[in-house]
Amino acid sequence: MQNPFQPIHAQIRDYLLSRIESGECKAGDRLPTEKELMEKFNTSKSPVRQALDTLRFEGLIFRHPGRGTFVASPLAEEGGWTIGSIQDIIGLGTQTKFQLHDFTPGQTSEELKKIFNVRKGSFLRIQGIRLLKDKPLYYLTVFVPQRIGKKLRVGDIHDTPVIVAIEKKLHISLKKCVQNISAALADGKLAKYLEISPQSPVLSIERVYYTDKDEAIEWARSFCRPDLFKNRSILYRR
Repeated sequence: MQNPFQPIHAQIRDYLLSRIESGECKAGDRLPTEKELMEKFNTSKSPVRQALDTLRFEGLIFRHPGRGTFVASPLAEEGGWTIGSIQDIIGLGTQTKFQLHDFTPGQTSEELKKIFNVRKGSFLRIQGIRLLKDKPLYYLTVFVPQRIGKKLRVGDIHDTPVIVAIEKKLHISLKKCVQNISAALADGKLAKYLEISPQSPVLSIERVYYTDKDEAIEWARSFCRPDLFKNRSILYRR
């Protein structure tokens, strides 16, 4: 039941949240359109979008341009994590912990300078372990240009993925993520971090995040334990 004393955007958010938590709307289900929500709550587009943006930042929904708004995947019952969208990545921040190892400015490779389309300049490097139910899910290394990194603080990424902190604090709109997945073997240091045996197979995932102006704003590489990580892809016919 909606609380009439709440702002409209909060009423809409709570209405959708109750449908998700009750199981009425399951992972992958399409949610009502903006127009349907506007009609149901007799309101304008602004409160509807505010409610959807709140749920999106909470990692509960994801929006697919041209197709609609969908319920994001929750933590799997067996203790694994499924990645099938940017929203699944964002959802990690609300349901996992990040153990920070490094948060320092420095130089990077020529390859990354090409990705960021810069000839010189320093970058902020962030490294640490993402924990799922106190188990190491993956070891992460992130580089962002120092013009962005100098505005971030350690507290900004304590329980939030770096890309979400960039979106929220710098008000930069994220458009897409290019992801490459390959197999790798854990060396002694990585094996210790992930609590696995040396030379165990891991998934190496490289992601580059782009703004709505196609500007690269974050490069990230994760080495994931395959027993706790899954990848889901939805393929469409052209």
